[in-house]
Amino acid sequence: MRKLKIILQCNWIYYGLLIIGCLWAFYQTQIREYQSILTNQGKIVGKVIQYKFDGAKLSLILSVPEKINVIYYMQSAEEKKFFMDKIVFGLEITVEGTLEKPKNNSISNTFNYKEYLYQRQIHWLFKANKII
Repeated sequence: MRKLKIILQCNWIYYGLLIIGCLWAFYQTQIREYQSILTNQGKIVGKVIQYKFDGAKLSLILSVPEKINVIYYMQSAEEKKFFMDKIVFGLEITVEGTLEKPKNNSISNTFNYKEYLYQRQIHWLFKANKII
C-alpha cells in the first residue's frame, strides 16, 4: 500500500502521460495519412447523404461506406426534372465515372477545397458520366 501511495504522489507520471497523450492526438490529427478503402474503380454504389442542384450540375455526397463527393452534369432539362423528382436522402444509387483526389489550392493563402473536404471527412471526388 505504501508503494502505491508513493507512485500516486509522483507528478512526473502524470506529466509523462499528458505528453504522450498530446503527441498521440497530434499524430492522429496532423501527421497520419488517411487510408482509403476505395480504388480507382469505374462504378460505385452508395447511399445519398446530401444533394444539391445548381443549374445543370448535380452534386451528391454518397456514403460508400466512406463519404465521396459526386459531381454529375445533366445533359437535358428532362434529365434534370427526372433527377429532381427521384433523388431523395437515403436512396441507394449507382454511378459510373472516374475517381479523383481533390487538388490543393493553386494560389497560396486562398480557399483550399481539399482541406475543406478533408474537414468534412470526404477524401475523393467522383466525376460521374452516368447515374443508374
